[in-house]
Amino acid sequence: MSFFVYMILSKHKDKFISYVGYTNNIRNRISLHNSSKGAKFTKGKKWEVNLF
Repeated sequence: MSFFVYMILSKHKDKFISYVGYTNNIRNRISLHNSSKGAKFTKGKKWEVNLF
């Protein structure tokens, strides 16, 4: 099974904040973060994936 390490960014009060995590289903995980069902740190913010 493959896993992804990801970094997501959000702009909050004119600053960018980042969060790093890992998952085997990147689309589902980002959806969870954006619906406030992801990690506690990510709740209440709009997140975007940065692809490198």
